[in-house]
Amino acid sequence: MLTEACEAIEGFLEGFGMTRTLASFRQEAEQIRRTEQPVQVDLAQIVNRVMMAKYAREKEATHRKAPAAPADFKKKVRPYTQEETEKIMEKLMLKMVEKLSGNRVFQRLVEATAGFREPPRAESETLHDSDNQSVEISLPSRASRHGKQLKKSPSLAREGLEEVVGVVDDYTGEDDPGYDVYEIGEREFREVSKKIAQKYNYPQAAMAKNTQLGEPQKEGPQKLPAGLRFPEHEDSFYPIEYEDVVYDCFNLKIIFNREKTGFEDTKEFPILINNVIAGRYQQVQFLGSAAFSKAIEVLDLETDQRYCMKIIENNKDYFDQSIDEIKLLQFINHNGDVHEKRVLKMYDFFYHKEHLFIVTELLKDNLYEAYKMCKELGQPNCFSMARIQRVCRQVLVGLDYIHSLRLIHTDLKPENILLEDKDTFSVKVIDFGSSIFTHDRLSPYIQTRSYRAPEVILGLKYDCRIDIWSLGCIAAELHTNHVLFHNDSIQGYLARVASIVGPWPEWMLKDGKLVSNFMTKERLIFHELFDDNGESNQGVYENSEMLDCRKKTGLIQIFVPKKTTLQARLHTADPYFIDFVRCMLQIDPSKRPSAREALEHPFLTEARYED
Repeated sequence: MLTEACEAIEGFLEGFGMTRTLASFRQEAEQIRRTEQPVQVDLAQIVNRVMMAKYAREKEATHRKAPAAPADFKKKVRPYTQEETEKIMEKLMLKMVEKLSGNRVFQRLVEATAGFREPPRAESETLHDSDNQSVEISLPSRASRHGKQLKKSPSLAREGLEEVVGVVDDYTGEDDPGYDVYEIGEREFREVSKKIAQKYNYPQAAMAKNTQLGEPQKEGPQKLPAGLRFPEHEDSFYPIEYEDVVYDCFNLKIIFNREKTGFEDTKEFPILINNVIAGRYQQVQFLGSAAFSKAIEVLDLETDQRYCMKIIENNKDYFDQSIDEIKLLQFINHNGDVHEKRVLKMYDFFYHKEHLFIVTELLKDNLYEAYKMCKELGQPNCFSMARIQRVCRQVLVGLDYIHSLRLIHTDLKPENILLEDKDTFSVKVIDFGSSIFTHDRLSPYIQTRSYRAPEVILGLKYDCRIDIWSLGCIAAELHTNHVLFHNDSIQGYLARVASIVGPWPEWMLKDGKLVSNFMTKERLIFHELFDDNGESNQGVYENSEMLDCRKKTGLIQIFVPKKTTLQARLHTADPYFIDFVRCMLQIDPSKRPSAREALEHPFLTEARYED
């Protein structure tokens, strides 16, 4: 079929005596035959060159014999007129198109050369309000609007899989925010936003047509299931149930110097290599720090084993949150084999020198550090498709386990997935400091923003499937080494989500309690600017004392998502991986799989990759 397509085009060029174009195409045709890959040949450009060449031939026709014509041409003693030439060309082109219309390879060839020829947009645009007053709206400049062709993925070299070509992508690169910005004054906002909505066909463009809620989200059980185990303690009174509440306790060791009283000299715990903490744990090296803790590697002088020690900052709120983490780590460790379930194992915890300490197994780099190191050293991505497959499978095993305990992790991200073994790329899920039970009070301020599920942002009820959304973001990031939904604000995040995996299910925009904080009635995403770099936390917090009360600039931005696809952002044509990520990034949480269901996806059960 490739040969037929190439020969047809060669016959067309030869018939019109276009020797230079013919020679150039034959070189490209040879490449087509060799590689069986479509080559970018602009057929429209060839036709234009034919039209230009025929005028030159007509001028010389009165002085010499007419050039050789294809077999379909009728022989004439006089040169062809312009009208006759156009009719013959049209007939020949129709014949060739008819001959190749059923040729799949030729269609792919045409699609690969078609591109996306939308005219470049102006840097500013004028719209008119109801009083016919013109309002100028600033638009970001666009260097290029042409579609980008995706390269064939090496992982697609398996039989029976279709490669998708000709994917249109409006993004200019990985740093593209994913939306165009209209910046307008507060006074004109209502009128101008309506005109922008009309221009881009909102709200229809923002919402999926005929979307139906999948399986309705049922109110979860208010108690933990029977049969779960809890850590033992020496108190004979607890646990006890009183007024439908089960009260329990655990023992917290307080380690102190018998011969000293009073406060410590400083609230900061000193990190001094080789110093011994609480007479048992020798400091080996500093590992890193987080928002409210530091981590160090320690040597247990009792067992001669190395562990990771988490030192919580001397702060009442941080202390309370870490008590919660200890409680949950005990609960997780007592109900299953943490090695098999791919979650963190805790060995010890205690209070010493006004600080809370948590001792856990010592793991290696987190996933972000792993791919960042390769990127900085200029090395190929260390996360091959086989390794991504392995990581996702193990994380889903961990999520399935904690979800079975009615727990939601709520902060799954590359930094909270650590390598256990760099050779096998085995991983474990860590950091349960923000985890909650499914029947706890649900807060809209959870999850790191770039991995936050849409239902959380929009103020809807949520469950364990918010962790599945986060894993979908992580899988994409491991493959591309770029954050899929990178953003500077919640509104920017929503625009990028709509651009890549939208549109929004209608019921979510209707029922979301926080939708009006981010979207107009026409479902345009808007962002009020403040006097310090335009950052705003509007609509995030429920506590009115924490609402952003900085001075407004009087300017409002409207974000219009650009057109792209998940495939374009993943830079692969692997159907297994694309569908796997797409399933986990279902905006509608009722259509998103559970961890157990995701483990049955063909990407994890059927796809085979070389490590």
